[in-house]
Amino acid sequence: MRTERWFRSVRGGVVTVTRITSERSQVAPMPGQQAGDDNHDGAALMTTRSERLSQVTQQASDDDHVWARNPKDALVMYIVVPRSLKMSAGKVGATCGHAAQLLMQRYWDVKERHGSDREDCRRMVAWLETSYPKIVLGASDEEFQIVRHLDGAILVVDIGLKEVAPGSVTAVSFWPVRKTNAPTIIQGLRPL
Repeated sequence: MRTERWFRSVRGGVVTVTRITSERSQVAPMPGQQAGDDNHDGAALMTTRSERLSQVTQQASDDDHVWARNPKDALVMYIVVPRSLKMSAGKVGATCGHAAQLLMQRYWDVKERHGSDREDCRRMVAWLETSYPKIVLGASDEEFQIVRHLDGAILVVDIGLKEVAPGSVTAVSFWPVRKTNAPTIIQGLRPL
């Protein structure tokens, strides 16, 4: 079944109306769905990612989009990497990808359990409507020990196949936050 959704967003003072189409297909029940949870014609349906993103985007209020209007105080995802591990550029790129991916998985888990009314979920929705800005910062061992214990930190723990020892924390990511609201230690770190 093909569906079509429209939503309105505000970025930089410009109102954009977007149409997202998606297809649904018959599949086994999704996690958390009972076998009897069917639509009107009896088929269990899976929602595609684009439709789920559209549904989440529709829940963001216009106030959430204010964060995207001022680049000096943009809504960004911070990823902090320990400088002492001396990882190659490829390894840093991979670990930053894992950090962003783990944060998105956490977002979907939190949203599923608690709904999207939480402040961190609302910021994530607003961030998803921007160009996904991320800032990768380097930290000394002392700084990294503090950063990894900050509230909301998502740790990337490496399995140690090539460059680092098994169990090494190779990155820490944080829920999107306005630059001016980032913890002081994060604001003081330098780009990697």
